Amino acid sequence: MPYYYFEAATSDGHIQKKILKAKDKKEADKQLRHFGLRPILIEDAHAARKKKQEHQIATRRRVKGVLRKTLIAVAAVSLVGGIATYLILLDLGRGERLDVSTLSRSGIVAQSSNIVNAGTPEEREFGREVFGLWEMSFPDTLSGIEIKHKGLMLVYVKQGKERFGEDSLRSLASTIVRAFQRRFQTASCIVLIVHESETVAEGRFQSGEVKVSVY
Repeated sequence: MPYYYFEAATSDGHIQKKILKAKDKKEADKQLRHFGLRPILIEDAHAARKKKQEHQIATRRRVKGVLRKTLIAVAAVSLVGGIATYLILLDLGRGERLDVSTLSRSGIVAQSSNIVNAGTPEEREFGREVFGLWEMSFPDTLSGIEIKHKGLMLVYVKQGKERFGEDSLRSLASTIVRAFQRRFQTASCIVLIVHESETVAEGRFQSGEVKVSVY
């Protein structure tokens, strides 16, 4: 006597999914109704098992497809980030003054107040910490902070280096670049202090050393 897979509703609305033995579908339907169940689906148990297996295979394929696309997207983002970091490291290696106009994402940071522009929550949190550190030394002189990635940060100030003094500016830039490197554990990183699209000071961490230039 064959087995049938069934789905049936109980009197209180619950759905039962089981297997029963009957000579045919008509007999299976009769058995279910005898026990107070309302049949929704009755089919050969072997066919039902095969259909379930096919559904599981199709689901796994869909999941693998989504994962594959996600991994490709992540790899693409990582590649772009890696290229950006590589270019910055080339600039670090040259030791040349970086062109701020080519690095600035937008004018909103330089033109507004209390703006922290960063790509991740961790970077934004660090930007706010730097904001507080700067304001402790020079209140109401900071316009905003922009973290391009974990190897490059731009600090926008409202006044030129004359307002801060060369020694104080050098000391603060050194403190920030050390904190930047420790937070993100990068082999090389750079912090630019910018006033009106011009770099007034620049801190670089490379080969375990911090170098600061004031222009």
